[in-house]
Amino acid sequence: MIDPRQLSQAIAAVERRYGCRVSFHDYTGRLQVIPEAARVHDNFFCATVKSHYPPGGGACAFFDFRLVQNRIEEKPEPFFKCCPAGVLEAVVPVLVGGRLAGALFAGPFRNASPLPAEVFQAGRRAGFPDAERLKPRLAALPPEEWAELLALAALVAAQLSALAENQGAAGKPGDRREQVLNFLAAHLHRPTGLPELAAHLRLSVSRSSQVVRALFACSFPQLLTRHRLDYARSLLAHSRLKITAVALQCGFRDAAYFHRVFHHREGCSPRAYRRRQESAAGRPV
Repeated sequence: MIDPRQLSQAIAAVERRYGCRVSFHDYTGRLQVIPEAARVHDNFFCATVKSHYPPGGGACAFFDFRLVQNRIEEKPEPFFKCCPAGVLEAVVPVLVGGRLAGALFAGPFRNASPLPAEVFQAGRRAGFPDAERLKPRLAALPPEEWAELLALAALVAAQLSALAENQGAAGKPGDRREQVLNFLAAHLHRPTGLPELAAHLRLSVSRSSQVVRALFACSFPQLLTRHRLDYARSLLAHSRLKITAVALQCGFRDAAYFHRVFHHREGCSPRAYRRRQESAAGRPV
């Protein structure tokens, strides 16, 4: 049987070998065995980039939690991604019981030239002077090591899968706030509600409602809308998706409803918000 210490040792070995950080996203709340230090991207480069975004995470969070997750669901196999800040990371799906439960990330690395085949890239780059200054400090990943990193990362992901399956659904409950945020990140783009959150938390619907109010000082529908609008603002500012596509991508049932909700919360239409962001960034309107 795999010991949790072996997982931590394997993570540390990959980090030493490649000069990177290994972290995980838990899409389902079933990966409570993830070491605490590997639950967030806490490397110096990502921390600098995220400091430019609002608390919701902006383009970084949208890319990792939404677009990368969609890519994994379509094709659940290891791959490389090039993030909005223009750095390279390895991504490996984590399966539990044959179903997608999360993802392992190993990086970031300075971009190679050429990029790996079939690299998954952000639609639009976000340039930050501070981040550009830090890129030379990132480790390089030569092309001859691409396959090796993906293979080793897949072994670490398999260790995590085995640990999660051994502990089963009755594992420790973990941090409720994190579980709720993980649920939101995984379900923003599809119809969902409090009963689905309750099943995710393994609580009753009424108790789940109480948990949300205690943690976020609002109801679950209000919290869901707040996070959907956070992602919508990021898409409007950092992508060329049409307004209808933004609405559907963020879980709104149609563009008209999205327009009403967005205008009510932001005081302007989605199109006007995009133009304002483009003007502030010095891009052609």
